[in-house]
Amino acid sequence: MTLSVVKELVLEWGSNSDTVLYRLQKSNILRFRIGATLLGAKVRLFTNYPVRGQFNRETFYELKWEYSLESDRTSYHTEVTVSVPGSFIFYFTDSDADTPPPSTAVGNGFFIVDPVLSIYGSPVPLDSIVCQTVISKLLGPIDLWRNRLMPAKECGYNMVHFTPIQALGSSNSAYSITDQLDLNPVFSSAGNQATFEKVEEILDELRDEHGILSICDIVLNHTANETVWLADQPAATYNLVNSPHLRPAFLLDRAIARMAQEIGEGKWKEIGIPEGIVDTAEQLEIIRKLLLETYIPVLRLEELFLVNVDSLVDEFSNRLSADSTRSGQVMGHLKIIQDPEFRRFGSRVDLDLALDIFNVGHSNVSSEKERKEACVNNFRECLQMLNRAQREELQIHLSVAVDNVIKGATYERLDPTGPKKYKCDIKNEFSTPYFTCPERKSLIDEMELIYEPQGSLCMAHNGWVMGDDPLRNFALPGSNVYLRRELVAWGDSVKLRFGEKPEDSPFLWKYMEEYTTTTARLFDGIRLDNCHSTPIHVASYMLDAARRIRPDLYVVAELFTSSEDKDNIFVNNLGITSLIREGLSAWDSHELGRLVYKYGGKPVGAFSSPSGYKTLRGEVAHALFLDWTHDNPSPVEKRTIEDMLPSAGLVSMASCAVGSNRGYDELVPHHIHVVTESRSYSDLQRMDLDSGMLKARRELSNLHIRLAVEGYTEVFVDQITKDMVAVTRHCPRTRQSVIMVAHTRFNHVNWENNLDTDLEIEGELDEILLEAKMVNTEPNTEFLRHDMFINGCTDWRAEVKVGSSDMIKMVPKPDEGKLKVDLACLVSGSFVVFSVKPVELHRLALKDLENLDEDHMEKIVSTLGLDDVQFALYQCDQEGRESGFGTYSFQNFGNLNYCGLAGLVPVLNQIAERNDLGHPIASNLREGDWLMEYIVNRLLSRPGTKELGLWLKSGFSPVTRLPRYLIPRYFHSIVARVYEALDAHSFSLMSTFANGSNLIKSLARGTVIHLAAVPSALLPPLSDTLDPKALSPPPTLAAGLPHFSTGYMRSWGRDTFISLRGLLLTTGQFTAARDIILGYASCLRHGLIPNLLDSGNNARFNCRDAIWWWLRAILDYIEIKEKGEEILDQPVIRLFPSDDQDELRKQIVQPLKDVIGEALKKHWEGLKFREWNAGKKIDEHMQDEGFNNQIGTDRSTGFIFGGN
Repeated sequence: MTLSVVKELVLEWGSNSDTVLYRLQKSNILRFRIGATLLGAKVRLFTNYPVRGQFNRETFYELKWEYSLESDRTSYHTEVTVSVPGSFIFYFTDSDADTPPPSTAVGNGFFIVDPVLSIYGSPVPLDSIVCQTVISKLLGPIDLWRNRLMPAKECGYNMVHFTPIQALGSSNSAYSITDQLDLNPVFSSAGNQATFEKVEEILDELRDEHGILSICDIVLNHTANETVWLADQPAATYNLVNSPHLRPAFLLDRAIARMAQEIGEGKWKEIGIPEGIVDTAEQLEIIRKLLLETYIPVLRLEELFLVNVDSLVDEFSNRLSADSTRSGQVMGHLKIIQDPEFRRFGSRVDLDLALDIFNVGHSNVSSEKERKEACVNNFRECLQMLNRAQREELQIHLSVAVDNVIKGATYERLDPTGPKKYKCDIKNEFSTPYFTCPERKSLIDEMELIYEPQGSLCMAHNGWVMGDDPLRNFALPGSNVYLRRELVAWGDSVKLRFGEKPEDSPFLWKYMEEYTTTTARLFDGIRLDNCHSTPIHVASYMLDAARRIRPDLYVVAELFTSSEDKDNIFVNNLGITSLIREGLSAWDSHELGRLVYKYGGKPVGAFSSPSGYKTLRGEVAHALFLDWTHDNPSPVEKRTIEDMLPSAGLVSMASCAVGSNRGYDELVPHHIHVVTESRSYSDLQRMDLDSGMLKARRELSNLHIRLAVEGYTEVFVDQITKDMVAVTRHCPRTRQSVIMVAHTRFNHVNWENNLDTDLEIEGELDEILLEAKMVNTEPNTEFLRHDMFINGCTDWRAEVKVGSSDMIKMVPKPDEGKLKVDLACLVSGSFVVFSVKPVELHRLALKDLENLDEDHMEKIVSTLGLDDVQFALYQCDQEGRESGFGTYSFQNFGNLNYCGLAGLVPVLNQIAERNDLGHPIASNLREGDWLMEYIVNRLLSRPGTKELGLWLKSGFSPVTRLPRYLIPRYFHSIVARVYEALDAHSFSLMSTFANGSNLIKSLARGTVIHLAAVPSALLPPLSDTLDPKALSPPPTLAAGLPHFSTGYMRSWGRDTFISLRGLLLTTGQFTAARDIILGYASCLRHGLIPNLLDSGNNARFNCRDAIWWWLRAILDYIEIKEKGEEILDQPVIRLFPSDDQDELRKQIVQPLKDVIGEALKKHWEGLKFREWNAGKKIDEHMQDEGFNNQIGTDRSTGFIFGGN
């Protein structure tokens, strides 16, 4: 079971994160916290996660905020412990409404809770899935399924993906279903009727006896043309009655079909098109001309878009009136309003607007009759112009349509990689039809059909549109996809029309829900076919119903959005567990290696996260990475047969779910087509387990499962040569690695010479696990298809050796702690897998790190005073330079903000969250030990932190002995832990209030940052009789970092005493506060305290209000500290008992109350003076009169006036 890890998500105003994927595991605690942009808002948070009762997508629960202090908004948080898998919405508002709806949200998002799959009662990690696709119709009668599915077990698969098991349409496409609630009749045989119960029995046996889970496709977006219920439920499709906007596209479609029929009848032989044949580019150009000049004109398509000029002119004339003549300016332009029914000349214009525009006076007419005629003529000309523009726009659409038809035919008939069709007649369409419809004798009859009730049986086919927005329904009004022939249509299936809600098509929603829940009852998961074209609200509704049947439903889908953001919209809305990714999409070994790295795992040497807590960040969707998907040609057709083994090996090394297609392991060299293939799969008895790459697949499957279960979660991909790739799977717990080196062969060019090729690896050989290579056992043997069974190549097979290798040589390099792997004999079409463990030096270092005495470190930290904590954590560059250590600088990054760990660790934490191992700080750590030496030497230089420096020196010692790639990870773990201990200890030295919310703590850290004893900016001398004794050396408050942190610029009177209450009194630093109050009191002169203290040496007295902030701070001290009034009797060593610069200075000691009295008395009496040493010596920028000060008190109000 997953540990209860807290994952925190900070909410910010305007964060609409439907494209960001937040993944959670069962038992995770999701914590929401208010971000900075919401501190002033009345934030209310809602989610449809079922905190009570059953999940309902439309039911939202308000989450109540918890806080440490009600007035402190930064402490507001709320938590949800997730245990229900699926997709859930959250939104937050700034509203006083009783139940503000999602439409009022100021931010929203989704979170996904992954399902937990199990085999034999134990959870199956998603990354351990090895899935094989079978085309269900090829399994044959159900009594043969067990034998025909057993190759999956023999090859080590732990999941089987079934294409739809329902009855199929006449095309026999695996995805054209004719009855969603009945099984494919091919599963039944004489005396053995297939039933859903029998399917369930086999699936349970697969899971319970053989450890194989099952998933099955559901097809929601379309149904077969022959679907049994379509005649009774035509409203469930996009047809010419409920979707009249498709009427023009339907007519064009029928014209193309009629042309094909007439080509089959030989009508166009005289112009160069043979009877029933189209197979040359010249013929295609003739057909282009036929469509544009012969067939399309017959349709009179423009009439469906144009206005009836005469009719509208008559209406306009009848409404013309002199009384309504326009006198002012009219806003807007006249345009054609398309008739929604697409009747011929049924479009209109806005006549009210037309009257406003054209019913105007004319200066060149002599009568009202002539004026009206002029208005009518202008209106008529406008309508004719609008019709011309409409014709031109339609002509553009039709030109594009014809061009797309010709392009499609070029691929299907001429392209060497296409299906090479050549027949063209009534049964062999020239272009895949866009509609299915009742037969009519002629094109003229079909033109009338569009307005008849039987038009409801003219239904639009489904398909996909290359480059289209997947979130747009291309069959809705406003889309020209069907008219422009931009659809890659599936001529055997019609697109289903669900509407926006179940009430829009009750039968369809209910029927498809039963279909979906039946599938969920039988299978462990669902593959959502044609996901990118399935309306999201429909798929979401159906999957919600499926999860009510099987809560831990595994949902996979393949998306073709070409956008990770859009992928995430589907994943978020539907709760997709894994997205199918294709290894066959890689064009070379480098790209395949990139995909292996992209789709799973952290980088080797990744930083560790604090146990029990993580920031919730967006992720890449979990992948089901397949070396061959069932809707693609065979890898033999796209690459080479030799490459099937190494490419399968590389895919299996991905740290995600992986899989393949039935036929890959048998080396089937052709596309096992979901439509045209009718032969059956072989059963186990017909198969030679030594043939193909069956044994190799079993080893790869077992290896993949083992790596996932044992926690080999880190991945590194190394492109050794153009065709040779090494993939490392690394276990962060044991620091062992499993490495595959694969020699691919993507094409038939000559093998590359790898005589001098080798690979150097940190560590020593643990064992050789496996090697395999493709061997041509019968050269020059032609592949022969079996008539009844799908068979593979017999002249090639994968030769497998377990536990040793003949193709590589291992050369230990113990002095360097490395292993050299000689790859000179690693032939093309092979791979080798071996495991590596750390050398003894590294193992001992790791052991030392495991045994690091953190308790001792915390004990050391607990003895530090606040000044030592400030040194260990902070110190800006100027402060550090006085101590001998400025801030550390990194190449390509610059200086840290602080010399101490607070300058480093927060940056490292950000690097760790992103696992940015390429960051300059990580590079610095890999390249040398300089940063560790800097930290240790700096701490050793100060007596108070020496013990901590020694502990870190001991802790860093094993880090320096590690492989360099691991140093950033372990260095971060140590310094982060010390940083946390120091930070926590600093709060133990402060008041209870300072130990409040995150905001209060952040503010309280300002105490530690700004309070320090800086040698160049100490306080003036303090009395030895103080009780408690003055801090030594006495700290001061920096006016600002870094520029006001040292020397005479550090201590400013007004800055110090404005901040003293918050930085020192509120946090309980009373001794430091007392010392600073008395230190400034010692410099009182002219009734003022210094604006610039400068340890009393060259104090400046040019600030009128610093004295009053000082007095306010004394009052605060007395009010906040217990017995604080005792400060009034504390001795002050007066440095300037006289205001006269020339008078002999003699220190005197006075109680603070006398100093206060003197300050007040001088202000009451008024004071006038010129600063001592006035001139450029003390301020080279001040004008001369600026050194003159005159301050008094208004006797009637007590207000102070004057200044310099």
